Amino acid sequence: MNSLENREREISRRGGAAARFAPSARTGSAGSGSIYSGYQPQSGRSGAAAHRIADTRLGTESFSRASYDRDRSRFSQTREARRIDARGKRAFRDVRREASRRRKFALRRRVMILGFTIALLFITLLSVVYKTVFRVTDISVSNTVKYSADEVIAASGIEEGVNLYSFRRSSVADSVTFNCPYISDIDIERNIPHSVVISTTEDEPAYSVSVFGEYKLLSEGLRVLGTADTSESAPAGLVRLLLPEISYSVAGRVISFSDSRYDRSVREVLSAVADSELSERITAVDMRDIYNISMTCDDKYKLIIGDTSRLEMKLLTAARVLEDDMFKTDNKMRIDLTADGKTGIIIDNKLELD
Repeated sequence: MNSLENREREISRRGGAAARFAPSARTGSAGSGSIYSGYQPQSGRSGAAAHRIADTRLGTESFSRASYDRDRSRFSQTREARRIDARGKRAFRDVRREASRRRKFALRRRVMILGFTIALLFITLLSVVYKTVFRVTDISVSNTVKYSADEVIAASGIEEGVNLYSFRRSSVADSVTFNCPYISDIDIERNIPHSVVISTTEDEPAYSVSVFGEYKLLSEGLRVLGTADTSESAPAGLVRLLLPEISYSVAGRVISFSDSRYDRSVREVLSAVADSELSERITAVDMRDIYNISMTCDDKYKLIIGDTSRLEMKLLTAARVLEDDMFKTDNKMRIDLTADGKTGIIIDNKLELD
């Protein structure tokens, strides 16, 4: 571009010099027909010399214009060629990019089809193994005393021929503890490929309680284990309970009280009794009124506890008082432990014990 600009400036400069010798249309004769008809030679030069100079300069001007035109034509052709070449390169890059995109898409599609096929084959294989390989053919029961193995197996719902992993332990445990109330928990051992072992944990009755005219046998966790026709027919050694209002009492399930406060208070009292020195001597606990609790000790002493405040200390005080020699007789007594630091003792052989 710089060479073309230099050439244009050179032509302009020469054109200006030649213009001094150009014919004047205003001074020349209109009918002469000569391009030099209006030319006035400069002083000091002859007319012929001046004409030669003008001819030379006009020829140079014509040559420069032709050269300039040729250069511009070559430049235009070169620029067009570059444009065509750039478009061709861009088109080639676009073609390569499109081809690469198509190859990648085809590769991803093949990978997806292959992955889907492998997953389908794997699922099919698992299904075949699940249905044909891990079939239960042997069910055994251990650690059961109250119930036979057949009763436990029937309660579990596990049957021969089912898949080894088609049942959950929680569901089986819920079914067994409901149908076999003395069983408090179970453990299931799966032995690949065909064996199941059910290990049971059994509860023992700790309390008896009258609920809607029936004597219920309760575990230490207040779960209903069974019933007894009368209090005398209940197993020996059970602590008799008189409880607040009960709303739910079903074999294999924990009893439910009409008020959640009753549940907390009852459990607190029974826990304190179980941890006290009198745990083996207390035969009855009356909690019908949680603010006026009483207990029967040795079947002849009635302990007046009151509410649940300082319950452990009250039971400890009762244990120390009962060590006195006055309690070695057959007299029935009422022992009042409700006042702090004071113990009231009343001998009452007509005392009715629950």
